[in-house]
Amino acid sequence: MVDNTSGGASPPPEGEILALDKNGQGLAEHSFRPGQDDLGGALDIDPQKETRSGRDEVSEQAVERARLNSGAKTAGEQAVKGAHSDQLLLDLKNRGLVIAPELAVADGAFGFWKALGELWPTTRGQRCWVHKTANVLNKLPKSQQPKAKRSLQEIWMAETCKDAEAAFNAFIAAYELKYDKAAECLAKDRQALLAFYDFPAEHWKHLRTSNPIESTFATVRHRTIRSKGCLSNKTALAMVFKLVDAAQKSWRRLDGHNQLPKLIQGVRFTNGIEVAANPAASQSQTAA
Repeated sequence: MVDNTSGGASPPPEGEILALDKNGQGLAEHSFRPGQDDLGGALDIDPQKETRSGRDEVSEQAVERARLNSGAKTAGEQAVKGAHSDQLLLDLKNRGLVIAPELAVADGAFGFWKALGELWPTTRGQRCWVHKTANVLNKLPKSQQPKAKRSLQEIWMAETCKDAEAAFNAFIAAYELKYDKAAECLAKDRQALLAFYDFPAEHWKHLRTSNPIESTFATVRHRTIRSKGCLSNKTALAMVFKLVDAAQKSWRRLDGHNQLPKLIQGVRFTNGIEVAANPAASQSQTAA
């Protein structure tokens, strides 16, 4: 559903999920930068090649591999990912998800959000704070990152949306003059980053990030990356199914699951607290 490749010398483009750490335990805090071993080990280099043409061939392979590692996207690659998102969401709908979801949580992958808007236009979006934090920090010098990270935490850890807006404005004011790209990266998704405040407070920890599902992806990726090239499409699909089937045994029920029927019924929440219906309005609707 999203592209998990990142790396290279430049920061990952907006909308990419960052790489897992070396143990496959969740997302790295900053972008993954493959080392020389990752690059050289992936190349088919003949040590006997000493001619200039041989070195040029190896150099071309290195450039191509670096381009793939860096997550460079051509228009064709973006179209393929958008098509995959369409297929995924359509499959969910065909298998019974006929009621439009209230909220979708993801990173900035354009293909996913475009497909979601076409299939369920009423579904709201919540941007993942883990990915957004990493994207913002990658646009700041290292000396500024610890302070900026604390300022970002003050936004999504605020008790009310009003306090979050104030912390949001403070961050923009503090960084927009010297680090305009970092401020712009945050400001452009203001509404989507604060959408979770309109849902039960018990759900906030699940809605602020897409990391819960990333743990399952980590289990799959940790094994499939080591067997790359050794499996056919069918055997790879079978292995992924069994890995996810085993991972689901450790899943637990969401916090505040008793609030889900209220959301389906259209009950409103403000700053995580249920908003009581207006008795006069309820009586007038009953009379009508």
